[in-house]
Amino acid sequence: MLNFEEAVKNCKREDATLFTFENAFEFEAIRNLFPDYYFTWINAEIEEELEWLYEPFEERINGKNSVATCIAFYSSPAKSYNYYYPCTSRFHSICEKSLDSFHQWVD
Repeated sequence: MLNFEEAVKNCKREDATLFTFENAFEFEAIRNLFPDYYFTWINAEIEEELEWLYEPFEERINGKNSVATCIAFYSSPAKSYNYYYPCTSRFHSICEKSLDSFHQWVD
């Protein structure tokens, strides 16, 4: 498990980026890759579209403060949610590569 900065660097070493989704559809498409009962670092461009621990979405009630600025997803069959945590916390991470780089690699 890695802190947020280590997770980003680890993905860069693999010529990839930390999983970033642009909409809820993209998030749902890979949701089964998140390990159950663990937190996983994510990047989010549209935070309002995430499933948050507390709805409706508001940064402050979902843990965002001067220390907790990174988002982690908790996966569970009973309840899954996103929450802000200190970036120094150690969680799982998922890297992604663009299809363009994949096609170049296959050729």
